Formats: sequence, structure tokens, C-alpha cells
Amino acid sequence: MFKNFTLIALTFFVIAFTSSCTKDSIGTSNAGGTSSYSFDGSPGTCATPAVAGFYSVGTPLNASNTLTFSVNVTVKGTYSITTTASNGVFFSGSGTFSTTGPQMVVLTGSGIPKKAGIFPFVPVTGNTCNFTVSFLSGAPSAVFTYAGAPATCTAPVISGAYAAGVAMGSSNYVDLAVNVTTPGAYTVSTNSADGISFSGSGAFSATGAQVIRLIGNGTPSAAGSFAFTPAGGCSFSITVAPPPPPASFTYTCATPTISGTFAAGTALTSASTITVPVNVSVAGLYSVTTNSANGVTFSASGVFSGTGAQTITLTSTNTPTAAGLFNYTPSGAGCSFDITYTSGPPPPADFLRCKINGVLTDFSDGMTGTLDNSSSPYMFDVGGFLVGGSDAFTISLQDNSPFTSTSGSFKNFTLSNQNKFCTISYTPGSTFWLSSLLNANTFTVTITGITATTVTGDFSGTVYENSTGPATKNISEGKFSVTY
Repeated sequence: MFKNFTLIALTFFVIAFTSSCTKDSIGTSNAGGTSSYSFDGSPGTCATPAVAGFYSVGTPLNASNTLTFSVNVTVKGTYSITTTASNGVFFSGSGTFSTTGPQMVVLTGSGIPKKAGIFPFVPVTGNTCNFTVSFLSGAPSAVFTYAGAPATCTAPVISGAYAAGVAMGSSNYVDLAVNVTTPGAYTVSTNSADGISFSGSGAFSATGAQVIRLIGNGTPSAAGSFAFTPAGGCSFSITVAPPPPPASFTYTCATPTISGTFAAGTALTSASTITVPVNVSVAGLYSVTTNSANGVTFSASGVFSGTGAQTITLTSTNTPTAAGLFNYTPSGAGCSFDITYTSGPPPPADFLRCKINGVLTDFSDGMTGTLDNSSSPYMFDVGGFLVGGSDAFTISLQDNSPFTSTSGSFKNFTLSNQNKFCTISYTPGSTFWLSSLLNANTFTVTITGITATTVTGDFSGTVYENSTGPATKNISEGKFSVTY
């Protein structure tokens, strides 16, 4: 499973709902990169992110499912952000802040929504905030008009770099203002020009002024200005720059960051990544490919906008043919790295059960489990939904040492216990019950067994309404077994 599929940062969800805490109480550094920054709205509710894409039960999230956040950067450098997982999905994104001050961060969704409703998420980082995403069981077609139609779009927001010969990615998008008269689902696409087009899908949950995001597709073939118009909409122009020169860079041969799921017989996705550090001497276009091993070839392409320390993120869509250890070397005298592909026997049935105020409650529906022993901080999470309902229960653990069957017990997160802790979230409807930042050692999770495929454990303690109370719920006789 994905490291970035963990729910560990529900720790910061606790902080977000604790009004007595300040931004400084969780520090100014950020995990997953060399930069320092804070989310607008931290440590409470995030400044409203721009939501793009369609979020419906059973529909896999893709590159069109994005959330754009505003952050304030205090130290330049790289960033890698992943949210907590909820309802079977999470959001992630990475990049480099080349300047300080206000910036925008785009997180892309992964996973398949399991239930309809409103679910909470928290970016896994310091100085964070919390936000919610609405998932629909289905939606009628929306009715809306474009601002400026049928002429030029009113104040379109164009994001990303556009250069001839450079493939577009998730950072290439256009936000258009619309007025919604009937809420519902929409799918929008533009004409194709210069080898590229824009498209997007999503759902409006309310009427009035809204924004839709159209993601760029394709590779521009020539420099110039090109017009695009969604069906029945307004027009906007994209200026494509001449092709950049080839980049010059060397691999630093530091240990690459490997994250995601690498399993025999399971196709790789963009969520399974190898991030390789490089030193760029000449900014420009790069394209990197590894050798083929176990039926898999990793590749990456893009543009370095500056010189110095940078990273290249390699991905693949191939399907590994066997379990075992395989070696890869990027082109251009790159440093080799190993990928271990896993396999195992069919997993046992998963379960997650406990008593809540004495009533036996089963959260074994739609369970997910993640164990990441690849690097510190080591992470484990398990979550599920109420059988026959939509209530959610999650358990997240973090340790500075790898997880084993003798890892022992984890107490809830506090400002004095930030190295080995548990975070609990119980979500019946729109109310959140959480393990508390203010009440030390009120929850305990114990790992009772770890195999190559399964983690089992016990749990009990107290959760607090919106993390601070005064209302509480007693969790007792909790047990789980989950395949990761």
C-alpha cells in the first residue's frame, strides 16, 4: 500500500480542532521536503481550496481530481505533501518552491470513493489545516453558463508552463468562472489546437458562481498563441513558448525516495514513485528512462526551470511479472536503485470491531490497511466503515522505529509524545470524535502480530467530540486484523 495512503496526520487534525493551540505549537518545519511553509487557515479550517473533478461513489479519481491550496513559504526548497486517507481516497502533490511568500499547491486525488457523504482530510505536514470533500452517490447533469460566453472568458486563471515539445501535466490547467443554475455532474472538453486540448469533469453541489478546472492534455507542437473553447462556452488563449534547450545535470547518488505499492501482477500507477536527487548545471528539458527489469521500465520527463539541487520523479504503468528484488539504472550515468516486488498468499478476512459506550460496533466494511516500514517516520493505518452504514473509524500509528510484532503499545499524540503515537478518528455523520491532544494517555493501541501481509492489534480508550470535548465516548474491547 502507499505510504502516502496513511492516516497518520490525523495528529494534525487534532491540532486543527484545538483552539488553544497556535501555529507555532507544531513548529515551522515540514515533513517531505526541504522547504518550510504554512497552509492558509492553519491550524484550523483551510482557506477554501479550488476543487476540480467529479467525486462519486465507485468512480476512480484521476488527474482531473485536484485541490488547489494557498500556502505561505518561509524557506525555499522542495515539498511533498500527502493528505490523510478517508473514504478510500487521498490527495498528494510534490514540487519545488523557488521563491518565498504566497504560493499555490496542487494536490491530486487517488483511490476509489466508497461511500456518499462529506469526509475530512488533513495534509500531512507542519502548520497544516483541515478540509472536507463531498462525495456523491450519483448526480444529474448540471446546467451552467460560462462567464464571458460566447466571447472571451472573463478572467480565466491559466496555470503551468507551456513550451513546444514539453508534455503537459497536472500543473497545466485553466480555471473558468461559471454560473450554475442546476447542480449536478458535468464533463467539459475543448477543441484541440497545436496538439493539446483541455478537459475536466466534476459535480456542482450548489447553484451560483462556481469555478471549473480544465486539465491540459497532450504535448504542444509549436510556439505561438492558440485559442480554446469548451462546447457552448467562452474562449481563452494559451501562449506556447519555444522549446527549451536540453538540460545538463548529474545524479548525486543519494538514496532515492521510494513510495507506493510494488506488487507482482498489479499494474503500477503514478502513485508508485522513485524520486531521484540530481544537481542541475544547465536548466532545460530532460527525459530519463531506466532499463527494463521484471517487465517494468521507469521514466520521467519535464523541464528544470533553474539550476542546483533538484529531483526527478520516475513512474511506470507496467505490470511486474514476479516477486523479488530487481535493479534499475536511469539513463545518463544514473545511480542504480532496487525495487522489491511483493507477493503473498490470499489474505485473511479483515475486521475492525469495538464497543462504543458498551455497544458492540463493527467497522469491517470497505476496510483499508497500510504498513510502511521503508523509512522513518514508520507508519501504519487501518480504517473501515460501519457495516450497513456510513460511519467511519480509523486508527493511525507512527513510530521512529520499524514496526514489528514486538513494537508494543502506542499512546495518543500529545505535544510531548510526537515520536511514537496513535491517532484515532470516529466519524458518525458530520461530527468528529478524536483522540485528544490535551488529555495524555487516554488511548492505547497495541500491535499483537505482523506477518508479510497482515497486521493485528487491540485498542481501547477515550475519544473526544471535536478533539476537545467536553463530550466523550468510551472505546473498549477493540480488535482489528487488516491486510496491507
